[in-house]
Amino acid sequence: MITDYSKSLKDLTKEESIRVDNEKTLLVRQHEANLRLANAPLREHCVLCATQLTGEEFLHRKVPFISCKICGHIQTKAQPPIGFPDEIEKKDTFTKIYPKLEKKEFEDRKKRIYLPKLNWILSALERSGYDRSELLRMSWMELGSGEGAFLSSLQDQGVTNFIGFEREKALVDRSKSFVSKEKVKLSIESIGETVRKTPVQIICAFFVFEHDENLPYLINALRDCQPGTILCFSVPMFGLSCLLENIATDRYARSLDAAIHVQTFTDQSIDFLFSVTNFEQIARWQFGQDALELSRLLRPLEKKTSHFDHITAKLSDCIDDIQATVDKHNLCDQIHLIAKKR
Repeated sequence: MITDYSKSLKDLTKEESIRVDNEKTLLVRQHEANLRLANAPLREHCVLCATQLTGEEFLHRKVPFISCKICGHIQTKAQPPIGFPDEIEKKDTFTKIYPKLEKKEFEDRKKRIYLPKLNWILSALERSGYDRSELLRMSWMELGSGEGAFLSSLQDQGVTNFIGFEREKALVDRSKSFVSKEKVKLSIESIGETVRKTPVQIICAFFVFEHDENLPYLINALRDCQPGTILCFSVPMFGLSCLLENIATDRYARSLDAAIHVQTFTDQSIDFLFSVTNFEQIARWQFGQDALELSRLLRPLEKKTSHFDHITAKLSDCIDDIQATVDKHNLCDQIHLIAKKR
């Protein structure tokens, strides 16, 4: 199996600055979501393996979580209500935190974040024995295609047989400014249903699975995929960032916030996913944002001092070195994976 490590965090400084600027808004939203979740009924079944939910319980920022005894998947003990947490948002919250990108901004984000994903996928598959020209002729699908940056990357590389599915209408509308309109569709069905209805040779999903409360449907659909189907995806992991969040409890929690992220993967739950779907892992890319989280959680929200600025400037110079160590020891807060159906 191919294993690659790390990526410069400088590529994420723009997104990190947006998160910092909106931290107070995000923290209020998180508190409101946590209060709503506290009154929700308990889960009866694991969100991943669908067995009766039992296992080790723990508190993360006073919110009860449980690690499934069968598959090791981490999730809130409470079952999120339908529509959670979107119903507590103000109508303009989404556009403030995720503003529409102009062409230049879109191309910049694509170059920094999404083109490297595609380049890694192609490189890893080539190192696994695939022919690049053959890969570009295959049929591709992206689940949760957002504004279309990955789809546009496919288009730039000469892929013509591709389709993207996105459930947020505002993002679908935006994506049609950057890719052909017929290449992206609004979809409100589960990602499992989408996989089953749209057979392709390569399935991509970047930070999508952790938002689905119907993962058993996805498992069933992946189990029925044709042999040779390639699955490329990224998911959040229970890593160093989750521990850091419990140190700075007065700050917004990005990794396991019990609002947007009510579940997270572990090595055990990823192994379970591959085992029950009969997919073989062939490549992984371990890189996270833990060092950025450390820097953010150390940064005062209000008054700063010259001493603080001096130290954070030094921290900025070595942040990639810190993250590289975290990545190499498999403590990072996310992972990119490629697997092939047997």
